[in-house]
Amino acid sequence: MYAIDAIVVVCPLALWRDCISRVLAVEFPNIPVLAFSDLREWYSVSDWHGDSPLLLISEARGGIDLESVAEILERKRDMKTVVFSKNGNISRILEVMSVGVQAYIPNNLTLEIAMKAIHLVLVGGSFFPVASFFEKKATRGAVPVGQGPKGDFRISRRELEIIAGVSCGRSNASIAKALNLRESTIKVHVRNIMKKIGVNTRTAIAYKSEDIFHSSLINEVYSDLGEAFLESKRG
Repeated sequence: MYAIDAIVVVCPLALWRDCISRVLAVEFPNIPVLAFSDLREWYSVSDWHGDSPLLLISEARGGIDLESVAEILERKRDMKTVVFSKNGNISRILEVMSVGVQAYIPNNLTLEIAMKAIHLVLVGGSFFPVASFFEKKATRGAVPVGQGPKGDFRISRRELEIIAGVSCGRSNASIAKALNLRESTIKVHVRNIMKKIGVNTRTAIAYKSEDIFHSSLINEVYSDLGEAFLESKRG
């Protein structure tokens, strides 16, 4: 069903590594699941695992070396990468996604959502954990970016996906591929986003993205980002 050679789990904690591997073996019974304690340990033998593995990295003991991940992704362009982390900070999420990782899954998400995110990546999508960006607390003494007359951003789910992509430094073409849309459609969305939040450059969108994601004025909180896209691919 999926064009990958193997699923590789990299986690420094033996129990977590074993649990993740067992769950994935049940979810993907026809794909080999391999487990390693260190990214360098896997990469030293990675040629044995084909050119198109699915790499799942756990940040269980702190942040991973993003330079190493970027170098590996440059050499294995068909590889898909997912990061599991206890860090749900938006700055860290955007930093990790900026090197080419297709999905970032915080530990506060459920197993069901994590599996949906992995399936989404395998059909060519990306998973941005937008729900973890939201805080249900108003910022005292500050006026959130893009606030309308009634205190409403009026930013759609699709626009949030695109804001996340722009904030990761992705091109319109890259975002279009991830969301299964035309590049011209992304261009229209980007123009609309700029108008809504009162900026005129992509850099400004990225600069203000944290205010947008953290604002209590965004009413729709969700954690099934990309589910409709995934279902359409399955169908």
